[in-house]
Amino acid sequence: VSVLGHDVQTHYADARDLRALACLPAETWQGKAVRSYRYEAPGRATWVQVVMRFDAQTGLPVAITTAAPALPQLPPARSLYQFDRSLHIEPPRLD
Repeated sequence: VSVLGHDVQTHYADARDLRALACLPAETWQGKAVRSYRYEAPGRATWVQVVMRFDAQTGLPVAITTAAPALPQLPPARSLYQFDRSLHIEPPRLD
């Protein structure tokens, strides 16, 4: 997924270029309990504000919303994730 020249998926796994990282309070989003994180990431022309939401039960991504407040002419973008329910994915174990 590319937003304003920013590869969001790279930053999902790599936090080196992120700033203002925050864990948001637990919430229900579109009927699902989610864990949400907000951060800023470098875009091509400005910093991009990103909110990533993860299913609280499975840990799988639910949605990512991006906005560029310094470029108000650009509307926010949202990507939604859907997974094949016939697949079973075990979350990694925390030791």
